[in-house]
Amino acid sequence: MMGLFGPRTLPVTSYGYQPPPGATAKGWVCPNCGVAGWEPVKRWPKACDDCGSSADPLFDQPWEHQAEGFQIQWILRYDPTSSGGFYEDRWESWQFTDAAYRGDRLAMSQARGRARARAQWRLTVDSSWWPPSDIFFRFVSVGMEVNDFDGAADDLCYWLGISSPVDVDNNNANRTNCRLVIGSTSQFLALPHGASHPRAFEIRRACVALARGGAYSVLNADLQRSVSGMAQY
Repeated sequence: MMGLFGPRTLPVTSYGYQPPPGATAKGWVCPNCGVAGWEPVKRWPKACDDCGSSADPLFDQPWEHQAEGFQIQWILRYDPTSSGGFYEDRWESWQFTDAAYRGDRLAMSQARGRARARAQWRLTVDSSWWPPSDIFFRFVSVGMEVNDFDGAADDLCYWLGISSPVDVDNNNANRTNCRLVIGSTSQFLALPHGASHPRAFEIRRACVALARGGAYSVLNADLQRSVSGMAQY
């Protein structure tokens, strides 16, 4: 995306993020109707193909991460009750991700403490419809991404411990959460540092118990095979 005298700076987003010079985008998204496009945009500003509103860039990393933080904060400031607390959950996950990408172990530990306190509160007031995966899926995946296997194992044990297989055929929150926590367990154990981790047996046992408690029937064939393999240990 070149201007007359060199690369053009991407526009300020609808939620107030000013990308720095050199930032790039993989597409666009409309903040009005939600339509997105993944083709390169030759010229900004870009109008939504569907409703004509001004579109926001969909950034490449690392600007995608930075922009997400701005967007979450904008929503929490101007529409704090949006989506029943989902964006408060995302903010906890974002802060952890940001600390992990910066290599700030103290901030990661503090984020874990805040997230678990929030999860306990959520389970007290929203347990019938809140999936713990809204917070902990990202904690575990980012922990593995930055090679923090001790932290990822601890998060996985905690997540498994608060997961419920009750009424998974009808309760979408429990069904989604069970699929994601079992999938994350499978991914963790598929990695050498995960399979050999001191807490691997504890993780396998908790995952198999969750599956046998009712979640097995809502898993896809790959996850069912993974759980069956865990049960052999």
